[in-house]
Amino acid sequence: MSTNGMSTPDASDGSGIEQKGGIGMHPQVKTFHDARSGTATHVVYRAPGGPCAVIDPVFDLDPRSGHTSDAPVEQVTGFLRDQGLAVA
Repeated sequence: MSTNGMSTPDASDGSGIEQKGGIGMHPQVKTFHDARSGTATHVVYRAPGGPCAVIDPVFDLDPRSGHTSDAPVEQVTGFLRDQGLAVA
């Protein structure tokens, strides 16, 4: 705590990323771009074998036919499996 009663980070390495308890928080981000929809799905994780977050997953939809495909999801789940990641 600072003298003004507000919390301050435990440490900083100059990157602007807050560190708690001496452990750096440098997330890794894997991005999957879906050309059909023009969107991206991001997997954020610290290291293989740990927890992760999946941001904005894409489920492919062909609006003309109404058909769907889980191919974009399969790419992401394959990466999660290969890296030993678990969605937290």
